[in-house]
Amino acid sequence: MPLTDTDKTTLTQLEESLWIAETRFDPAYMETVLHPDFIEFGCSGRRYTRTEIMAFTGDTIQVKLPFDQFTFRPISDTVVHITYISEVQYEHLQVCNRTSIWVYLDGRWQLHFHQGTPTEKT
Repeated sequence: MPLTDTDKTTLTQLEESLWIAETRFDPAYMETVLHPDFIEFGCSGRRYTRTEIMAFTGDTIQVKLPFDQFTFRPISDTVVHITYISEVQYEHLQVCNRTSIWVYLDGRWQLHFHQGTPTEKT
């Protein structure tokens, strides 16, 4: 089963929702989006578990949307690898290569893995 335009739209919206305070800091929403075995390697190099991500509270993230170089790489009918470049304004601009693994499980897409790797803006 190839990745449909509907899947691409859904996955794009899900990925972007992780950067929007109203959804990122909503425990009920994150419960449905994060896979039970979710882990993340942040741009800082720190490893985060699902439990740690679920416990975060915070404010608006000054991120540039839509993301640059957003690409889909289907691994199987139920697994998609997404890559993009994020730009987040903190005290300084943080630019990272991002990679996410999404799994279609129980009738919905769930984020299984995410990693950010610092890079330079080109």
